[in-house]
Amino acid sequence: MICNAVDQDSRYGGYWFNVRLDGNVLVTAVSTDPAIGDRALYARDNAPGFSKAGPNKVQVACEKEGKGSHLRLWLNGQLAADTHDPRGLPKGTVALAAGQYNDGGDPVTVDFTKFTIGQISG
Repeated sequence: MICNAVDQDSRYGGYWFNVRLDGNVLVTAVSTDPAIGDRALYARDNAPGFSKAGPNKVQVACEKEGKGSHLRLWLNGQLAADTHDPRGLPKGTVALAAGQYNDGGDPVTVDFTKFTIGQISG
């Protein structure tokens, strides 16, 4: 999942929330501005809530905090990543992406049964 997504020259910038098949998670700030560059903000092996038997419910929250952003990811209702980016990224939209690196493994299937975007309140 990507928030603050910006498409520039066929490359998406924004906050990328990656969940791997082994339950590892990575939150990255990806900038299309070469002066800013890409930054890994959070990495965790065997994230809580991940089910290797699947399916997994993935939720993310991107909240503006001053010049920065508060970023969280839940797997099946359990907080799996919680980080801050003090520098922030330009405002963008949201996006969904699924992919597989060519590691010779079995193909990955991703099904989106429900996708909602909402404002965080309270």
